[in-house]
Amino acid sequence: MVSAPRFCLVPDYYSETNVKVNFVTETDYEDDDIIEIKDIVESFNRFDGQGLISYEMARKWADELGLDYVPAQWCIRQNFIKGMLNTFPIHEFCEKVNNGNYRIRTSYKDINGKPKIVDLRDIDVILTESQFKLWDSFPSIEVYEHNCEKNNLKWHSPKKDKGILKMNYQFLQTLNLNNEDIETICEKFVNWITGVNSGNIYYTILFLLGTDITDEKIMNYLEKSENHWVKSLIVNLNLINSSFLSKIIYLTVKILTYCGKFSDILFVKETIIWMQK
Repeated sequence: MVSAPRFCLVPDYYSETNVKVNFVTETDYEDDDIIEIKDIVESFNRFDGQGLISYEMARKWADELGLDYVPAQWCIRQNFIKGMLNTFPIHEFCEKVNNGNYRIRTSYKDINGKPKIVDLRDIDVILTESQFKLWDSFPSIEVYEHNCEKNNLKWHSPKKDKGILKMNYQFLQTLNLNNEDIETICEKFVNWITGVNSGNIYYTILFLLGTDITDEKIMNYLEKSENHWVKSLIVNLNLINSSFLSKIIYLTVKILTYCGKFSDILFVKETIIWMQK
């Protein structure tokens, strides 16, 4: 359990992007539908599900959880609240980048119907509306806090960040990519899939057992796992050349290859731009 933060709620940031779409006109059953490529303007939520936590509060949470490091990200779950918090020096940013201005407009209104203004020096966490489901069902943050019994934090990012994360299809739609950009984005994924699929035995082992492999983890796997073909490969790496294991590994990664064709890769959104918007 961690300490409840002082938090505020701000609107999401939307901006428009020109995109090409397949505009479909349905016809009678015996005729093919008419498909036209059109340019339309779409509005995208640039920081969907993302908020910020001050470094001071993140360090406090880390201490309370018994961690020996401060996570860069926190996956939070609370009543009607979910999403990701990026650890960010909120107060230092206001002082040095925003000319000492700590005041921001929030989503809730005062008695005059105007956005409530908060001083970020009194805030530990900034949430966006996309993170707070049913936020407009509460008249104020104070009412929500009064109704909450506990802050139920369960997840945080690992001590060692992954080098490659998944990107989602929606995010790729907002980028203006040429063929070279696409090749660059896909390069590591292609190398990884090639290595796993019998191209590099160590890629294959990491894929099957996961990262941070230790002697204890391997011994535990050999003793308890029912995946005998994986255990045989651990004991004898040369079995990677057998047609039987090669086929199993190929079928195992086939779905990942299929997803890769649709650019199923994801990145953490830029935090500096988040604060500026």
